[in-house]
Amino acid sequence: MHREPFDLIEGWPDNGGEGLRPGDLDRLLALLESIQPGSWSMDQLRNERSRSDGLGVWTCRGKVAVAALLGRIIVDELHILELVTAIADRRQGLAKRLLARAFMLAGRRGCSRALLELRASNHVAQRLYESVGFVVVGARPRYYGDGEAALLMTRPFDEVERGTPDGESIL
Repeated sequence: MHREPFDLIEGWPDNGGEGLRPGDLDRLLALLESIQPGSWSMDQLRNERSRSDGLGVWTCRGKVAVAALLGRIIVDELHILELVTAIADRRQGLAKRLLARAFMLAGRRGCSRALLELRASNHVAQRLYESVGFVVVGARPRYYGDGEAALLMTRPFDEVERGTPDGESIL
């Protein structure tokens, strides 16, 4: 089956990338709904877009969003709120590409590390994050509504991601 190539699009803030195109928020919401129905609304996406501390990057195939990362920059840390890949497009390195781009963009904005939390039972995501340098630094017992714990993970940025002139970080 032939697939179109993926386009890396920087969404927000306007950071030298293409920025938002007509329909991008609709495409992002459709992707998020396909993975976790009800987890995001259009109002929430618009709010994230308008935040000065927000960061959003995503990958499309044509006009369909297939992977997205949403985060916030708090002081000198990138807090990853969401990282999703469409089921049919998993295991192609898209999440790693988005993480690398987000690390570079956050590093340019003065960040020194990334943080996230995930369900303790989400071993696939934990292995992905560990493969790009995240380590578990703690847990929050009974964090989720169903009583499951959250793992806290962090990853320091390297010199390239912090904006040294050595080039662009590639995971």
